[in-house]
Amino acid sequence: MTSSWLSSPSRRHAAPRHVTPYGRTAAPRRYGQVAQATTRSVCPTTRAITQTARDARFGQLAPRVNAPHHVRMRRRVTRVIAVLIATMAVAGIGIALYYDERSSRSLGYEVGNAGTPDRVELAATVQQVDGVSGQLHVHLLVRVEGRLQDGDDLTPAEPLTVDTSSLTQGLLRFPAHERMSPADLTMSITDGVVQDYPFDAYRTSIGFAVAASDRPVPIVLTVDNLDGQFLPKAVNSGQARTGLSVVDLRISRSRGTLIFAWFMMLCMWALALVVAGAAWIIIGQRRGLPWPALGWMAATLFALVGFRNAAPGSPPSGSLLDYAAFWWAEAIIALSVIAIVTTGLRVERAQAD
Repeated sequence: MTSSWLSSPSRRHAAPRHVTPYGRTAAPRRYGQVAQATTRSVCPTTRAITQTARDARFGQLAPRVNAPHHVRMRRRVTRVIAVLIATMAVAGIGIALYYDERSSRSLGYEVGNAGTPDRVELAATVQQVDGVSGQLHVHLLVRVEGRLQDGDDLTPAEPLTVDTSSLTQGLLRFPAHERMSPADLTMSITDGVVQDYPFDAYRTSIGFAVAASDRPVPIVLTVDNLDGQFLPKAVNSGQARTGLSVVDLRISRSRGTLIFAWFMMLCMWALALVVAGAAWIIIGQRRGLPWPALGWMAATLFALVGFRNAAPGSPPSGSLLDYAAFWWAEAIIALSVIAIVTTGLRVERAQAD
């Protein structure tokens, strides 16, 4: 009877059963069911290991095991320290760039021989460059040295005349034995148009002729800059002789103004492309009239106008900034809103029918 049971075809060709210390499992019919069959009556630890292996085999992610509390706290502290270090590094780079621009913005250009005992010192400070009106506003302070002064360097011992290249006040007269007051001069700038903003550049000449009692006297001319939006630079060594001093300047936008102008153009294009992408999705998915999205797009359309008017120096309409970014951004946003509304009306009407 035993030999007949072992020799029966059904037992001889049956699949082997898997025996574990915790029980006996059914024979799997396919190889892919081996892992599932062997986990029916095994211990919990073996079942967890088998489940993890099966998940890894079939490309599934195993459940995430939380790290210990001290490990998580150490990771958080490390992240916070990394963020603080990165912030301090970026701020340090910005401060270094500021001081570098500050040192380059201060012109401090001097023409003449400061060792001459009897001389007139002229300190011309550029206070504002107005590219729209084509004018340069200069603050002039006159001092006398040596035998030309009467008690202090602001009181001349002789009548003093200063002829300038100013458009509004060509000749300055200072009586003898009277204290001299600073003068505000307006000079012209040429070879540049403000429509090239922010890459506009100009040229100008600052010249003075000084005479004491109608005779020329030596001059020491110092030119400095206080306008933070422009960076004047001397294009030559200047002309200086007894009684005459001339400096040619090239004036361009400062680094800070250029960085902000580039930032504005990038922001305009980025906002326009974001709105266009949102419009593409809304139209493609036929969402009708999404009023929150339309409100955001319309707000962006009008917000760019104020953002553009905040450009340093208030460039006029039609400048390079408008042609490069502003007008394109406004057109893209306006067309996106129109396209959404046009398509949305058809979708809403079709849904209503």
